[in-house]
Amino acid sequence: MLGISGRAYLGHEGIQQYFDDVESAWEHWTVEVERIAEGADGRVVIVMTMHARGKGSGATLAERTAHIWTLRGGRLARNRPYREPEEALRELGLSVR
Repeated sequence: MLGISGRAYLGHEGIQQYFDDVESAWEHWTVEVERIAEGADGRVVIVMTMHARGKGSGATLAERTAHIWTLRGGRLARNRPYREPEEALRELGLSVR
């Protein structure tokens, strides 16, 4: 899995590290899913907004992003994040709406 920061998280341990990193940085963290759609090639796009409040600072963040998931055997094989959701939708040939 590749985080928005550009850091790669690999395997089960990588996924655990990703959530540990999230927990260490944010006091509150939620994801609001806007859209899930499958492309013709079987990849799945998820458009979402992450809402977070920083530990210590109390600074808030609302960031709209997208991820393209590649699944193999019903399991996540690759996650590619996009800062611009429209780019992810176009990559899978889906309407931007």
